[in-house]
Amino acid sequence: MNYYEIRNVDLSRPFYVASELFHSSYQRFDGDVTAINRNPGANINMIPFAQGIFVTWRPRAKKILLKEFNSIFTYPILNMFVFVTPAHGTYAWHREGTQNLHRLPGETQEYIQLNNVRRNCAINYNLNDSDLSKSKLYWGKASKEANDLINDNYHNVYPEQGFLHVENKVGLGVGFESVLDQNLIRKTDEYVGLDVPVLIKTDDFHMIDNTECEHDRIAGTVSFGPNMMFDGIKNMITNMAK
Repeated sequence: MNYYEIRNVDLSRPFYVASELFHSSYQRFDGDVTAINRNPGANINMIPFAQGIFVTWRPRAKKILLKEFNSIFTYPILNMFVFVTPAHGTYAWHREGTQNLHRLPGETQEYIQLNNVRRNCAINYNLNDSDLSKSKLYWGKASKEANDLINDNYHNVYPEQGFLHVENKVGLGVGFESVLDQNLIRKTDEYVGLDVPVLIKTDDFHMIDNTECEHDRIAGTVSFGPNMMFDGIKNMITNMAK
């Protein structure tokens, strides 16, 4: 199992608070990222990238959300942010786990640990009221070629080839560009929609397919510490429902 839906209404308040904080700023967004980032009253900062927009919470909003989430979850929150995948867009295959950290130079390992940029699982939740019933999240199994590329070149980048991205001082993980991933990753599971918050595995390869969806996929995400695994967080959530 790569996902677990969180349907316990007693756990819903932090996600509601996050939605309110997000939309109080995002509702003024007209496509001008610079304007919202310069707005002193905004709760978010926006960082465009090739496959969408990466959104971070500003300190005041983050403090509020940490208090909310820590009031219901017994494990400390590692990080919180938002990904916007455009309508009809994709977020290519990537993996964010800690399983290959030992392959990195010591300085890079230290940076990753200090800046909390690795995670083995996360909770995703919809920050928009739009219909995401055609938005899909896939998981996949890496081929031998993909694993060989990772193991042999984990701390190198090949911009001329464009298909291997590895951890570095600004990156989140290993990813394969969609144009070249057809024989590298085989789909093994999928989750459709985002009607309720869902715990997902992020230490296996996964991708977002929003190509059939008419709406942007605006997904908040909550991460736990690098030592926390999917089954442990699932058990915590399950026990809270009893």
